Formats: sequence, C-alpha cells, structure tokens
Amino acid sequence: MCEIDWDILHKYVDSLVWPILVLGLFLLFRNQITKLINRITNESEQIELGGLIKAQFKQVGQLREDVKTGKATGEQTDKVISATVTVQVEGIKLLGQDYIHSNYDQRRILESRISDYSIGLETGDIQDLLDSKDTGHRIGGAIALEHILYRTKTDPAENAKVKQFIIESLADSNSFLRYETLQLVFQSSKLLTELKTKLEEMKNFDKNPAIKTLLKMYVK
Repeated sequence: MCEIDWDILHKYVDSLVWPILVLGLFLLFRNQITKLINRITNESEQIELGGLIKAQFKQVGQLREDVKTGKATGEQTDKVISATVTVQVEGIKLLGQDYIHSNYDQRRILESRISDYSIGLETGDIQDLLDSKDTGHRIGGAIALEHILYRTKTDPAENAKVKQFIIESLADSNSFLRYETLQLVFQSSKLLTELKTKLEEMKNFDKNPAIKTLLKMYVK
C-alpha cells in the first residue's frame, strides 16, 4: 500500500491559496486588468504571471505524476489537483474571451498567459473548453491544447475528440479560431495528409489573408 508524504501534501495545500486568490482577483477586477494589458502593450512592456503561481501549477503537474507512479494517493491529493486545475481552466476561459476583442499585440500577450495557465494540464482538463459553444472558450482551448500536445509529445491525430475539435474549428466562421486551430494541424503530419483537401480549399478561398499566407507556407 502506498504511503502519503504528508509534508509534501501539506505544502501543496498551503500553496493552493495563491492560485485561488489570483483567480478571485482576476474575476473581480477583470475590466481593470484588461485596461492594464492595454496600457502595458502600448508601452511595449511585458506582463508575467507570478512565479509563485507558475510554481504551483508545476507542483500539481508533478503531483499528478506521483499519483500515476503510486508515490502519492488519497482523496486530499485529488482535491488539490482538481481545485488547481479548475483555477487554470477558468483563467484560460477568461483570457480566451478577451482574445476576441484584442489587437495583434494584445493577442500575443494573451497567448503567452494562456500558455502559463496550461502548465501541467492534460488534454482531458480542457475538454469542456473544446466542446463549448462559446468562441472565446474554444480559442483559449485551442491555444492551451497546442502547448499541452507539444509538452506531452502527443499527435493530435491520435485523439478522436481533439481531431473532431480540429475538423469543426477549421470550418468555424471565426477567423481567430481557424488560425489557432491550424497551429494544431501543423503538429501532425497525419492531419496534414488527411485534411489536405480542406487545407487546399482554405489556402485558396479563406477570406483571412493571414490564414492564406500561413497555409501557403505549410501546404504545397
């Protein structure tokens, strides 16, 4: 029977207050944070997610590995993982919604923040975002998924739900979602082959010039 390292678990529980506090502040002061992003973008500065928060996300990722290998177990462990994942997914939702209404420079900042919030996440954690009818949620999910697949060395063609999300999103009316979804396609030689007809069609007829330019680079 596996034993729980209570000292380590206690550290995770104590540090859990940080992401919950950040999410609370994010929800409460969302408009102010958006204005801050605008101001900082105009001044060509960078916003960084706090080091303590990144550390918490990485710790939960490690805790998950410990659960898989039998080094950690128990209901409290599951609660720590679940609570932190909830914070991360909610953060991705909000950032994805802001993405739609942002300019180019702001979108690059938001992409970086979504990358931070995807630390330690698995594909299943963001499935609700991929299944959502909200375009902002789907965009946030697509950006997060790109980082998750790269980190876990997973071919998107091998996951039926991910593949379905990609097929549906390439046909979506929102050009931001189509653009971000293409980043997923380019991670898979299988998808490039399977979806070649659709990609050729987009290369020739998509109304977004950035998408057409991108496809001309990858689809020959």
